[in-house]
Amino acid sequence: MFPVLFEIHDFRKLAGEIQLLEIVIGVGAALGWLALYLRGKRNWLASALNLISFLVLLHVVLSFLMDKEITIYSFGVIIIIGFFAGAAYMVRLTRPLGLEDRRVFDWAFWMLVVGIIGARFFYAYINYDQFTQDKLAVFKIWQGGLVWYGGLVPAAIVGVWLLVRNRMPVLHVTDIGAAAIMLALGIGRWSCLMAGDDYGKVTDLWLGIRFYDPRCLVEENLLGLALHPTQLYMSVNCLWIFFVTDVIRRK
Repeated sequence: MFPVLFEIHDFRKLAGEIQLLEIVIGVGAALGWLALYLRGKRNWLASALNLISFLVLLHVVLSFLMDKEITIYSFGVIIIIGFFAGAAYMVRLTRPLGLEDRRVFDWAFWMLVVGIIGARFFYAYINYDQFTQDKLAVFKIWQGGLVWYGGLVPAAIVGVWLLVRNRMPVLHVTDIGAAAIMLALGIGRWSCLMAGDDYGKVTDLWLGIRFYDPRCLVEENLLGLALHPTQLYMSVNCLWIFFVTDVIRRK
C-alpha cells in the first residue's frame, strides 16, 4: 500500500521561492498566534497557528542537523492515531470516577510504551535468526515485526501495578481499558495494511488486495498478487470486540 506517508526534504535544498514561502508562512503564523495570545483568545485558530509556526521552525532546525530527507512512515502515524483514540475514550469514561485526565493519559502512555517494547522483543525472540547479522535492527520497529500478545502480557502487569501504586480503582479502569485497547488496536491494524505487514495468502476472491511498492514488507515474489486482506480482518475483529466489551462494561 503506502508504507511511506511522505518525505520532508532538506530545507537548504529547496528552491529559493519555496524557502521564502515557508519562512513567510512560519513567521506569519507566529505573529498571528502572538496577536491572538495577547488578546486572550486561546481558541482552535491560535492552536493551529502555533502548530504551523512550530512545524516550520522544526523543519528548518532538523535540516541543519540531518544530512538526508526525513521519512515519515504511515505505520507510526497510524499507531499514534490509534493510541490517541483509545486514550480519549478512556479519559472521557474515567471522568465520572473523579480521575484527572492527566493521570489517565499517563497510564495509557506507559501501557503503550511497555506494550510496544514487549511486542517487539517477543517478535525478536521467536525470530532470532533475522537479527543475528544486525542486532540493532531489533529497534527498527518501522520495518515491521510486532507480536501484539507479546506486548499485552507485560503491559497488563505494569498497568495493574501502576493502578495499585497510584491508588486508582483497578477494576473500573481495567474494564474501560479493555475496550480502549481494542479500539486502539482496531485502528492500529491499518498500519499493518499500509506497511504490508501481516499479509495474507494469495487469493482469487474479489476482496484480495495487491501491493506494488517494493518498500512494503510483503515478500518480493508476492508483489502485484492478490492477497487476503488479513490486516482488515484483524481490524474488524478488534473493533467488534471493542463494541462487545463496551456494551458489557455498561452492564
